[in-house]
Amino acid sequence: MNVRNKYKHHITFKKYTMKKILLFTSPMLVILLVFATCKDDEQMIELSANIKNFINTNYAGYEIEESEQDTLCNGATVYEVELKGSNDQKIELTFDTEGNLLFTETEISNSQLPLAVTNSISVRYPGYATKEANRLTATDGSIRFEVEVKKGPSKFEVLFAADGTFICEEIGDDDGE
Repeated sequence: MNVRNKYKHHITFKKYTMKKILLFTSPMLVILLVFATCKDDEQMIELSANIKNFINTNYAGYEIEESEQDTLCNGATVYEVELKGSNDQKIELTFDTEGNLLFTETEISNSQLPLAVTNSISVRYPGYATKEANRLTATDGSIRFEVEVKKGPSKFEVLFAADGTFICEEIGDDDGE
């Protein structure tokens, strides 16, 4: 084989190899692109007509950011719906399995926790830091506080009455909630 034929063979081999690589990698790149645009932290479940009607009636102009089924620390199954308003205001609604609103949840700063709740945390969870706090307003007007406490790898989501009374806890998960 002379030099010219050898060079031609090398170019043909390279073309074949590049076509083969493109043929097999293109679908993978498309799949990766699709998955890269999906947000893992946003979950959506189909909501009942009762829940949809409640949101449309009471929160017109809000967009549903997330909807998921969850279990409260007392064992009750609920549907949580996170809404986002036009001014980026976020509110979370929690419904029972029949579609009745149980409470609304808004994030608050740790400094907005009642003294009775912070005292309960320091007694029940010594050395734990308060990572996140939420105010839960029930349909009857009662207020509760859901607090995430963490110490090292230990993390709990704890529910307190406004007077600091411990209600229940669940082990925190690693999904940022």
